[in-house]
Amino acid sequence: MRLLGIFAKTYKRNQVLAEALYDTTIHEARILATPISEPKIISINTVDKWVHEFNSWDLCDKACSNVFVKTSFALQLPLRYRNDKREYLNRCAYVMIAYISVHLKKLNDNELLPFLKIIKENTLDDRNFVKKAAHWALRTINKRNAYLMHYTIKTCNEMQDPKDKTKRWVATQALKELKKK
Repeated sequence: MRLLGIFAKTYKRNQVLAEALYDTTIHEARILATPISEPKIISINTVDKWVHEFNSWDLCDKACSNVFVKTSFALQLPLRYRNDKREYLNRCAYVMIAYISVHLKKLNDNELLPFLKIIKENTLDDRNFVKKAAHWALRTINKRNAYLMHYTIKTCNEMQDPKDKTKRWVATQALKELKKK
């Protein structure tokens, strides 16, 4: 992966090249497409196309961090993919929440609160890559400040449903980390 990053730096942002690389279906080429893609130019249709073709956690995470979180429609993406039954589309919703809470520093804290509701209501997928991303999203919102920490802890407590082991696992893991700090 490090070599891909070095290789990507030799190219400037180029959406045409990024889409051509992504269309090859070669895993490494698709990952290389993400830092080359232009967040100001990429369309929601292209993002949908890419997301619907995700087949690995690393491609999902790289696309979210290198491109999607930098788009003008980044805040829409968790809502768009939150209920999808496909593993990496569902993961994308939570990864986007994590990156939004880390990278979009100018967002008002109250703009992040709806994401806690998404996590609470939609964390039903017990597949490892999805539930770990939901856990990651909770942790990153929590780390922003004390105000959001309060709401994150409240959300985790509300997720302690004895009937739903996935929600309980995500919440318990997040609370363990919060208590360490």
